[in-house]
Amino acid sequence: MSITALAAAGALFAGCSSDGSSDNAAATTTHDNAGEAVDHHDQTSDATLDGPNGKIEVQREIADKYAEIGGPVGHFGAPSGEQESGPDGGAFVNFEHGVIFWSPATGAHFVSGDILVAFNDNGGLDALGYPTDDPKDTDGGVQVDFQKGHVTHKDGKTDIVTN
Repeated sequence: MSITALAAAGALFAGCSSDGSSDNAAATTTHDNAGEAVDHHDQTSDATLDGPNGKIEVQREIADKYAEIGGPVGHFGAPSGEQESGPDGGAFVNFEHGVIFWSPATGAHFVSGDILVAFNDNGGLDALGYPTDDPKDTDGGVQVDFQKGHVTHKDGKTDIVTN
């Protein structure tokens, strides 16, 4: 995806919905008494994504991560449901081909494929906690680190290590 396309996707999620209207979390600028611009953008405010049954409210960080990985035209596809609450004040959104998790402690990170299957089959958030980074290449495989361990997929095999 080109930088221009990523910038356009970022602009879409930074404050405008797909119909061009501004969402409630859009950055607003006013001027203080000295005439200086003051940005009122709140990074923890909600954002809006187009879901299967209309617009869905999501954490701003989830929307930003979604835009970063390509939005609806990226490999994750469209959201498949509403944002759901997780433990410790976190949240997650299921997409056609993965999940984006967010917590105040870890930020927003995505998980997909065999690593997501292993995560879900082995206790999910309760057992491993939230992802602490996005998938990364390791020795010919892919690994996601979680608060309580990591999951690695290499050569058709998925391994889970807990702390």
